[in-house]
Formats: sequence, structure tokens, C-alpha cells
Amino acid sequence: MIKTRPHILILALAAAALTFAASRPAQAAVSASYLYRLSDFGGPVQSLWARVAVDPREGEIYTLDPSHADARIFNETAMQVHAFGEEYGLASANDLVVVEGGEVYILFGRRSRGQLLHLDYRGALLETIDLKGLPPEFAKFQATFLDYRDGELYLADAGSMQVAVFSRDGQFRCGIDIKARLLGEMKTGLWEEGLRESERERRQKELEALDQAALGGFSVDADQRLYFTLPTLFSAYRMLPDGTCQAFGTSGGARGKFGVVAGIEADGQGNIYVADHLRSVVLVFDRDFKFLTEFGYRGAAEHNLLVPDDIAVDERHGRLYVSQAANLGVSVFNLEFN
Repeated sequence: MIKTRPHILILALAAAALTFAASRPAQAAVSASYLYRLSDFGGPVQSLWARVAVDPREGEIYTLDPSHADARIFNETAMQVHAFGEEYGLASANDLVVVEGGEVYILFGRRSRGQLLHLDYRGALLETIDLKGLPPEFAKFQATFLDYRDGELYLADAGSMQVAVFSRDGQFRCGIDIKARLLGEMKTGLWEEGLRESERERRQKELEALDQAALGGFSVDADQRLYFTLPTLFSAYRMLPDGTCQAFGTSGGARGKFGVVAGIEADGQGNIYVADHLRSVVLVFDRDFKFLTEFGYRGAAEHNLLVPDDIAVDERHGRLYVSQAANLGVSVFNLEFN
């Protein structure tokens, strides 16, 4: 056997660690500071858990507030420049997304006039779209969330936890059954060799909870990875294109812990932003699920949040938009990557 001197071994391990670290892009720390709320000339615009989307090219912010049956457009300084919606019956709308050229898609539940509205950048109707080609296993599919990446619309049903991908003209491309995949993984995990009985019981409880779970938030990143939250399991997830599900987060009331998770979004560096209804904060994790920071907190101050819900990241302009309850509207935070 060849013997290695301890100090040489330590130096070798340190060099290997530095080589590994250098092989990965540096992860920037993230901090957020409150700026203001989306407003018009009368002050902050009221909205209740509005859905929020950003046109990254122009920096305009679009909000959909079914409780007020309207959609609004704000410029990059957070001032309202346009509003529309009376003619579209937006009280039954679920979500919206902004695509290339500032065109907008608005998602509805099942209705006779088309499940998607395709609008121009100022809300003029271009076409109504019915979803076509759904397979039999999606017969009861009723989308709650909408996102867009690379020419495809991602629709997610919160209750069934199914995701259907469509072309921009509403033709079905593929489907993903999140709940079925998670159930399969959890059932397999119950019978891992050497698993302690206490851990097996914990996993069994999670399995039972998953059967009744629903999505609390949903989004897609630039690499077609799905992000979603399951409030009843106090967990958030990233699903890779190959179907692998990666869970993160633990329940609790302390800093960095999950209460009742809701909206979720990732930026181009892989940082993940998660809204927490119960704790009234937004938590930030890096791409390896390491907790970085949180901000918001329940309270009456302007920088506080009350039951935050949807999140939209505008990395180009360094902004984060967070909708909340009690008609408090959408708060705007400045993002800094150090």
C-alpha cells in the first residue's frame, strides 16, 4: 500500500475542491428591497391576488384581477398606462401570460367562447382559441395556471396536477401527470432497503397527503423545467425535462421554513422565489435549494406583505412583482445580485 503524507492529502483534496468549484458558474447572492406598489395617478391600484406577467422586452407589467374583472398595464416605473377587460368577462379568467411582441394570452376555465383569448399588446382581441387534441386521460382537465416558453403554452390543472403543453394555436403537444409521477416515486421509496420504521411512517403520511394535494403555484423556466408548490405537503418542487422531481423546503415558522406555500418562479441564474401565504414572506433559494434570504413579513408597513400569492421576475430590469390579499395590490421589489 502506498502511504500519503497527511498534509499532501489535505492539499490534494483542497485542490480537487477548488477545481470542482471552478467548473461551475458562480452563484450570485440575491437581496431584495421594497420600492413601491403598482399605481395610477390616484395612488396604489387595488387588486386581490392578481395574476402578474412581465413583458421582458419593454419592461411593462400586466395584471389580471378577476375580483375586479379587469386587466391593467403598467410601465417600467410602475405607473398604469392602460386598462381593459369589460368586454371579455374577466371575472371568470384564471391567468395570463405575455409572449413575444407583447401579445397576451388570457386563460379561462371551460367556457363556450374559447378557453384562451389571444390579444395584442394593448388588449385588443386577435382571436379566441379552443384547446384541441387533448387525450382521454385529460378529459376532465381544467387549467388553473398558464405559462409560456419558446413558442409553447403550458397549462396546469391545480386539482388534478396535470400539465398540458399546447402550441400557440391551441393544438395539444404533450402532457405531464405530476401527481402520478410523484405517487410512483413515493410508493417506490416506501420500500427502500434499510429504511427506518419512523421514516417509513413519515413517507406513508406524505403519500396519503399527496393523494389529496393540489398545486399552489406553477411556472416554467427557460430550460423547460417545471416549478410547483404543494401547500398541504409544505414543499416546493422542480421537475426536470426527463421527469425527475426534486423536492425542497421544510415546514415551520422560522426563517427559511415553509408555512403555506403558493406562487413560485425561477430567474435565469436558477434562483427560486417562493411566496408563503401563512408567513407572508417571499423566500429565495439558489439553484441547489440552499436558502438565501426572505423578505416581506406580515404587517402594516409599506414594505410588508399580506398573504403574498403570484410572483413575476423581471431579471433584465432587476424587479420582482408580488401580488397579495386585502386589495393591497402588487408590491415591487428591487433585486440585486451580488
